[in-house]
Amino acid sequence: MPPEDSDLIKMQFDYAWKWFDFHARQRTTMFNFFIIFAGFIFAAISQIFKANDHKMLLVAIIVSCLGVAISFIFLGLDHRNSKLIELGELYLRYFEVNLFDRTKATCFPVNPKIDNLRPNNIGVFKLKDQLDLSQTMPMVFIIVGVVFVGAVISFVHEYRLPTPPGTAG
Repeated sequence: MPPEDSDLIKMQFDYAWKWFDFHARQRTTMFNFFIIFAGFIFAAISQIFKANDHKMLLVAIIVSCLGVAISFIFLGLDHRNSKLIELGELYLRYFEVNLFDRTKATCFPVNPKIDNLRPNNIGVFKLKDQLDLSQTMPMVFIIVGVVFVGAVISFVHEYRLPTPPGTAG
């Protein structure tokens, strides 16, 4: 193999690895920010709930709606990042199967999906039946979003009830 081809393949592999690494780190960082934002919103809702003030229910509804919005915004961002990570994984699998497991290099595909390089088609990646991070992160976003929706419903229901007699408001 000419040295130019070897350098090109190394550059392609490095690019694919950096692509995967960047988006995987971005996804993890984004999840950490979501946990922080959701924690602040839960803390605000619990303080409003503890205050037991009928006047603060509108604020609680707004804060809960913000929690729902943030949950689904982060769910969308996570979906985008997971697709970008899958693209990086696809190219890395191509290198592992076609370059590192064989003695000769082949042409780098313009569209690796043509080569049918899916995780289940490569023997090493058959543990996909187990629950992994790519499934648990969206589940967390959805569960937290549903909890916020429940808070919105609860606060709207309480807000629509008349103020109990003998209380200010």
